[in-house]
Amino acid sequence: MIRQPNSVNPIPCTCIPNTVKFLYPFSLFLLCLVLVSGCASTLQNGWSDFNAYFNTYYNAKTSFERGVDQIENQAADINPERPVRIHQEPVQAGRQEFNEAIEKSADILRFHPTSRYTDNAIEIIGQSYFYQEQYFSASQKFLELYNTTQNDLRRQNAILWRGRSMLELESYDEGLSYLKAQLFSSDYDWDRVIEAEIKLVIAQLHVYNREWEDAELYLAEGKEEISDRELLARAHFLHGQVLEKLERYDEAFASYDLAVHRKNTEYDVTYHAMLKKAQVSRELQDYQYAYDFLVSMTRDDKYFEFMDELLYEVARTLQKSGDYRGAQGEYAHLLNQTMSTPTRETMAKTFYGLAEIHRDSFNDYRTASAYFDSSAQQATDLNRLPEDFNASLLSSTYGSYTDLVNREQRLDSLLWLGSLPEAEFDSVITTIREQKILEMEQQEQQQQRAGDRLVSVDDVQVTDAAEDTENGFLNHMNPQIMAQVSQTFRAYWGPRPLVDNWRRAEAVRFAALNRSRNNNSGDSEIEDLSDDEIMEEMLAEQGGETGNEVHVDISEVPFTEEARAESRERIAETHYEIGNVFFLTLNMPDSARTRYERVLDQYPNSRIAPQAMYSLSETYRSEGDTLRARDIAITLVDQHPQSKYARQIAESHSIALDYEPEDTEMTRQDSLNQEYNKILDELDESNRRENAGKLKSFAYAYKDSDKAPRALYRAATEYLELARLDSLYHEKLAEQDQAEQIRHKHELRFTSLQDSSQVMLQDTTQLSEEEYSYWASIADSTHTPPEISNSFPYEGAHWDSARTLLTEISQNYPGFTSINRVKILNEEIGKEEEEEDINVDVEDEVEGPH
Repeated sequence: MIRQPNSVNPIPCTCIPNTVKFLYPFSLFLLCLVLVSGCASTLQNGWSDFNAYFNTYYNAKTSFERGVDQIENQAADINPERPVRIHQEPVQAGRQEFNEAIEKSADILRFHPTSRYTDNAIEIIGQSYFYQEQYFSASQKFLELYNTTQNDLRRQNAILWRGRSMLELESYDEGLSYLKAQLFSSDYDWDRVIEAEIKLVIAQLHVYNREWEDAELYLAEGKEEISDRELLARAHFLHGQVLEKLERYDEAFASYDLAVHRKNTEYDVTYHAMLKKAQVSRELQDYQYAYDFLVSMTRDDKYFEFMDELLYEVARTLQKSGDYRGAQGEYAHLLNQTMSTPTRETMAKTFYGLAEIHRDSFNDYRTASAYFDSSAQQATDLNRLPEDFNASLLSSTYGSYTDLVNREQRLDSLLWLGSLPEAEFDSVITTIREQKILEMEQQEQQQQRAGDRLVSVDDVQVTDAAEDTENGFLNHMNPQIMAQVSQTFRAYWGPRPLVDNWRRAEAVRFAALNRSRNNNSGDSEIEDLSDDEIMEEMLAEQGGETGNEVHVDISEVPFTEEARAESRERIAETHYEIGNVFFLTLNMPDSARTRYERVLDQYPNSRIAPQAMYSLSETYRSEGDTLRARDIAITLVDQHPQSKYARQIAESHSIALDYEPEDTEMTRQDSLNQEYNKILDELDESNRRENAGKLKSFAYAYKDSDKAPRALYRAATEYLELARLDSLYHEKLAEQDQAEQIRHKHELRFTSLQDSSQVMLQDTTQLSEEEYSYWASIADSTHTPPEISNSFPYEGAHWDSARTLLTEISQNYPGFTSINRVKILNEEIGKEEEEEDINVDVEDEVEGPH
């Protein structure tokens, strides 16, 4: 048999020695034992790792849920005068719990980056940032979750929360672009509930852009799949508000009714939805239903805390129905009732309603102005009042109207006086003087009665004063008190003598003084007049003399034709100004036309006539009557072809002129708008630094324009985008999280040591002197966090540039429309005061005695 090369023949078992055969099973057993022990060790280590990061995640989740519970336990605050939030805005609650959730979730990402809970940890961090109102950081975390997770449902949830962050950041246009692009993408198999919530967020973004039609569409679609009862009730409420804006009152009533009948909804939402039903009924002119509904609510003890608001709504319903007297009585009842104290907002609306009644029903503009002023004084929080609430403006406007009417009447009276013959003029002046004397006497009598009331004291006061032996009767022995009383008397009455009829006596002295001066006699004669002589003069005056001491000012009476012509010009201008108040401020074109036409009828040749004709044409044009507006425009061009108003109205109505008009230059505002829009059109996302430079140059060139803060804010966002793309930012953000973790661990270890010190010090017999000293020092000490080298994440040139621009906007443009967004961003990326960084070994800091 030929032997194959490299082959190995098996050794028969009979050839193995007996000793080896005996040890073979034992060796196999030892080998199995070693293998099993190794596997057990590996399993034990794996279980320990799993247990560690599972416990960390569990603690993070527990802290986060406690924070959310604190937020949800806060009382809901509904402001029906503004669009409500479907997803409520975060409140100041649960800060510590959210910090703990962030710290523990960061531990998972740092020490267990491959665990199954990394997505959960990122999501918890993002939502915790959101509830802490750090919306920019929250948005970045949700973007990170979107980019790292492999779970499609979690990715959809990240899109929803990032959209909510943009809503809170007031990035409405950016939020709409982002959410719509994601919603209509074919990359997702959308979960129906998440898709519905995203539609509700889109609707809210449209609401803040005042895009009511789009908002209504998304609200109607989004409500269909929402199962959360509170969320759905708020969605119905907002839908009703949007439908009101669209004047679809029947549908709005139905939407509010759905909010009322949702089970387990917030009490505040239910109450205000009921109130909205009554208000919408008024818009539908079903005043009886609204009145009965509101009265029934006032009789329900459940709404006692809202009694003042309900009484106001009852009065408002009567006013809207045309029952002005009834409304006036209900408003007065609200102001005088003692059951509850009305809020400042309810008081403001009540005075506003009274002002409208005096304006619209009684044509008493002076009283209306006073009520509007009272309303404005009560309006401390305009966000709690209707959007069209403008009491301050109306108070000023009707005050101006009253002043203009008074000026018109005065000028007209002076013009009439200046046109009278001399005899009639003297007769009128005599009548005016006598009337003034009568008014003076009536005023004296009123002051005398007031003086009598002022000095009267009750019996108790007199008795107490008489018994005061130290100061005497009525404190006459105390010069300090008497001086104070005398000063108070002079402040009220002036330097009057303490005699009866002192005003008439002084008037007689003054008249006699004038006569003596006219007769070239000395003033000493007047000073020597006795009281009897003064009384004779007074009796003679009462007997029929005119009283030379009463002076009637006739200096402004236009006696010449030139002066009368100027008075007529001023009267025409006053009529025109009153017309402007009605047309431009009060939006009352009919009343404005009356004033403009009066100018043209009574003062056709006045300087203001072309302007009045132009404004008259505009009143018709504003109401859509283009034929009447054009007829007046043609008349203006024919009668005043050289005026600037003729040129303006000819251009707007395409009327040919018989002469070549002057070239009109573009206004400064038009030029600024054109230049700013050109810069926006030329912005390039690939070169954000250059974009920011162009925007800053424009802002600094036109610092006083309304475009300057817009340009600076847009430049700041360009720098923020550049900074966010920097990898160093993400590294520093991770370093900051690590530093916070070290501080937190140091605090936990110190707390543990203090707990141990209490135990150790209970039995001092077991401690050496050195050990006792150490534990005693731990028990008596307070925790001082170590100053660890902390890496500020918002560090670098781009962050600095953004901060500088945001600060500049806050300081120089406090009225900027997006100032709240600026403040939020500035606070979040703001640089804290720098401190000296000290590297501390935490292990050494809490180490015990050797």
